Amino acid sequence: MSSFLKTVVVLACGASFCAAAAPRAKAGRTPEEAEEYQYQMYVKRVAWMKEYERAEAARVAAAAAAAAATPEAPPPPQIDPAKLVVPQLRPLLEDTARRPHALEPRLKLARKYLKLRHFDLALATLDEGLAQQPDWSLGRLTRAQTLWQKGELDAARREYSLVVVSEPDWITPRFYRAHLLEAMQRTTEAIEDWETLAQMAQERGLVDLSLLADRRMSALRGQ
Repeated sequence: MSSFLKTVVVLACGASFCAAAAPRAKAGRTPEEAEEYQYQMYVKRVAWMKEYERAEAARVAAAAAAAAATPEAPPPPQIDPAKLVVPQLRPLLEDTARRPHALEPRLKLARKYLKLRHFDLALATLDEGLAQQPDWSLGRLTRAQTLWQKGELDAARREYSLVVVSEPDWITPRFYRAHLLEAMQRTTEAIEDWETLAQMAQERGLVDLSLLADRRMSALRGQ
């Protein structure tokens, strides 16, 4: 092997590779044989690198093809209420099934769903009852509370307002709406609700509510 070829081998293989081959080259070999040995090692290394590159290219191509052939993720499965692993739900579900037109078991089931934060199931349960009896105030109040916890504040406000209009003497929906209006930063409307609550509390001798309403009005007016 010529000196030029030897230089090519050193540059291609690297000094560390050739140095590693040097002890073996000295073992009973002439300089020409040692150079030939290094050259053969270079040829083998080049062949191995080419084979590795081909295998790596094939692997990348196969991965790309598999990714392209992967179908879209299926939609999440619908929640089956009967399969929810909550022992308290089964008797409520059974009671609702036995009395499909009764509102009491449906309200209990919806409140249990709400407690478990299964908001959509709670709303669906309440909607079935409201479809049977649109003036079901307790159901609509619970629906408003569910929407609030779900984060749909404006929808919750509308539900509370429906109950306030249909049940003007009922303190509870107006009380919740006042707090919700504060959370929504609708200060003027919140003050109006607290003023009405203060008047209702004075008429009925509800001292704690009267004091709370006064504190909330003072705080909101001081903003």
